[in-house]
Amino acid sequence: SPTGGVSLVVDGVETDSAAVPASAIHRLVINRNPYSVEFKSPGKARVEVETERGSRRFYHGSGAVFFHDSALQATNAFAASKPDLTRALNEGTLGGPLLAKAWSFFVSGQHLIDDDSAIVNARTPAGPLSQNVATPERRSTVLGRVDFRPNKTDAVTLRYDLFDDTERNRGVGGFRLAEQAYQTIERRHRIQVNDHRVVGGGLNDFRVEGANTRRDDGRPAQSPALIVAGAFVGGPAQEASSNRSTTFQAQDTLALTVAAHPVRIGGRVKPRWGDAGDASNFGGIYRFQSLADVSLGRPFLFSRRSGPSEVAFSDVEADVFAETNFRPTGSVGVTAGVRYDIERHVADRNNVAPRITVAFAPGGGRTVIRSGVGLFYQSLPQEALGRSLLFGPTGLREMAMTNPSYPVPPPAGAMAGGPAAQWTLANSLELPRMAQASASVERPIGGRSTVTAEYLLLRTAHVFRARDVNAPLPGSLQRPDPSRLNVFEIQSTGESRTDAVTVTFRGRFAAFRGAAQYTLSKSIDDASGVFDLPADSVNMAGERGRADFDRRHRVNVAGTYGWKKDRLRLGAVLTAYSGAPFNITLGSDTNHDLVVNDRPEGVGRNTGSGPAFAQLDLRFTTVFRAPRPPSEDPQSAKREQTDNLELTIDLFNAFDRVNPTTYVGVITSPLFGRANIARAPRTAQVSLRYRF
Repeated sequence: SPTGGVSLVVDGVETDSAAVPASAIHRLVINRNPYSVEFKSPGKARVEVETERGSRRFYHGSGAVFFHDSALQATNAFAASKPDLTRALNEGTLGGPLLAKAWSFFVSGQHLIDDDSAIVNARTPAGPLSQNVATPERRSTVLGRVDFRPNKTDAVTLRYDLFDDTERNRGVGGFRLAEQAYQTIERRHRIQVNDHRVVGGGLNDFRVEGANTRRDDGRPAQSPALIVAGAFVGGPAQEASSNRSTTFQAQDTLALTVAAHPVRIGGRVKPRWGDAGDASNFGGIYRFQSLADVSLGRPFLFSRRSGPSEVAFSDVEADVFAETNFRPTGSVGVTAGVRYDIERHVADRNNVAPRITVAFAPGGGRTVIRSGVGLFYQSLPQEALGRSLLFGPTGLREMAMTNPSYPVPPPAGAMAGGPAAQWTLANSLELPRMAQASASVERPIGGRSTVTAEYLLLRTAHVFRARDVNAPLPGSLQRPDPSRLNVFEIQSTGESRTDAVTVTFRGRFAAFRGAAQYTLSKSIDDASGVFDLPADSVNMAGERGRADFDRRHRVNVAGTYGWKKDRLRLGAVLTAYSGAPFNITLGSDTNHDLVVNDRPEGVGRNTGSGPAFAQLDLRFTTVFRAPRPPSEDPQSAKREQTDNLELTIDLFNAFDRVNPTTYVGVITSPLFGRANIARAPRTAQVSLRYRF
């Protein structure tokens, strides 16, 4: 995403992740007030979720089952045989009055049993290998909330949600063999209290949230892994990490009227405490340039980590904002505000973010012109802080040896006294600053349709990226500091730019409702992520190229058609976009910096281009009337006349089109320029939902 990822706002609180069952979502909004200073992220990168609340008059609930089996799925293009697959999703809700008239409750639960398979499509010294590997997952999500509404203006809400997920045989598929499998366990608890009340002449919203997350991936390996770029990754998985995070945040927003103009002011403080553990690559990794080198037992690089693998740290971020809106004339509306962000571990304090939007409806108001401009600041990822502490001067040591012994790895003592790699945060670190500007024109067509045309410009400076500041100089094997190996410094020196033109049509004709959108865009940047390393840390000019997500043309069409008083419905979603870029590499370390991502001479980042993507999804729904439990609510007789049993059949990728996801860019690979992983083939799913 050009905006740096999606931000989630659940019941008014901006959060890193959400564990909300689909049945607990009352309303979901994207791109509402895109320049609001109340939130850190712009509207196009912000998903606002409002959870369901219970009725104070009667009990209501629902139950649903979703089922999918390999018998309902076509065979993946890269599978030698159809893999086993069984997926069952069960969910239920219940809400209603609690204790006294002013109280209500709502609970929702969801449990997933997913016995899927990953497809290995690799090249080994023994020949091509195609294998299905079971990747079972069990996930439970629970949400509960209690609401107290003593009058029409005041309300207190207590909400709790739980996310519990276990995945086995992760890390398998594509070039990664079955022996690379490891297990992931993640559990997250979150509790939130919202207080909404009239204070003086304004409305005040005070929200407090606490969250605790624990995630464990794999376990320390006892022997080395083998990597042949563009062919296979074998041996035991070297993934072994654990992360524990406790987050607290408090925010307050006051809405009042000043000199006849509405004003919103507020602020937030968010401290975090974390424990990070990383015993990855304790078994070591051998790297080979080709399959022939594997047969000859001739690796060109061996790396291994050792030392203290746990660290504790804390962080805090805070923000304040103020916003107002006014009308200079009857046809012009202006919203203007300013926001200030600050983070403890980033010394830069110049993070003022002004934002303004203008809406103009000339003539009779049938045409609406909107424009906006604003600054947005992105946070330092918690993982970056954790890694800089883990790989500090007294922390983990990552050592490397060229042309090592094989298959018996070099003894630990032979490498312990040598130089080691480090990760650090640059002293000049700044928060990435994104400038966004947009202009749009919206006009109705006929009585029930609208057309919107929009231009969007995004420019981001000070993007986080890593660079080896101790890389060997060109033509030399000598590092500036011979006592250390790679010194990967996380800097804020990257930049990106996105230009996009979007045309959207929304309309309704009789029983048909639909929307169509076309986007022409171009995204250029010089870093794929905070931990992605450049091919040449001395000269990083070659890193500027197409962004990983850059797809010049995107088409989205969605619509529904209902008949028999909407008791039968057919929905369709067509998604199509042009090819994404991929990197072309050598699969070796020609510049001797111990980072195996070198590119051919004169080839920049992301110069390869994959194929276009297209997928059609269909949904057929029919509704029935089923008996309901008895109710004392006076409105129950009216509800008895409504349909409450819903049968749905979903068909994903209806035309069974092969949509590759990974193209091989290693020029020494037998699969160079070809794909070895594809999205799911045609898949059918059946679901049944009952409401009362």
